Amino acid sequence: MTIYHRRFMKCLPPSNSVSARYWREQAGNIFCKHPEIDEVHIVSNKTDSDFLPRGVQHPPKGIVVIVQSSGGKWGKSRKDYYPEVK
Repeated sequence: MTIYHRRFMKCLPPSNSVSARYWREQAGNIFCKHPEIDEVHIVSNKTDSDFLPRGVQHPPKGIVVIVQSSGGKWGKSRKDYYPEVK
């Protein structure tokens, strides 16, 4: 699991990893579009998330969980879980 926090995005050292750069960009895009979000959690599958136990579809306020692969065709289907809007 990788966690990106809004306050520390600019402090991250440059990375040679294409994957790290991609997920940092995705987290940055979420922070730009949703000022109420403070953390983005990147997980391999839904069961890896502490915030999405079985039956839960929305993480707590301020957190977005991105499941890298939700098991779609060729295992490349990404799924984003946003806090519930009330």
